[in-house]
Amino acid sequence: MAGHRTDKTTITRLVRIDWDTVGRITSRVCADELDLERLENLYDIGIDEVSWKRQHNYLTLDADHVRGQIVWGTKGNDGSAANRFFRSIGKSRATRSS
Repeated sequence: MAGHRTDKTTITRLVRIDWDTVGRITSRVCADELDLERLENLYDIGIDEVSWKRQHNYLTLDADHVRGQIVWGTKGNDGSAANRFFRSIGKSRATRSS
């Protein structure tokens, strides 16, 4: 079955819970279900950011273009957000060439 996606606002209205509760549920599910090998064998990646609340909050997302999946994310949209990604994959993987 194909996955379904929606934004947090729609979820808050649909199940009548607040925004922060949706965030806590999302964090727990990610911790339980996130593929621990998602950062292995990354060769073709993309880094982009999304914003909300009138461009005042940002989330940087890192995608594996080969698998077509988001593999990592963090708050912020500056160079330090990208640096956190490269630190998380480790120096040997960040500098490895194919």
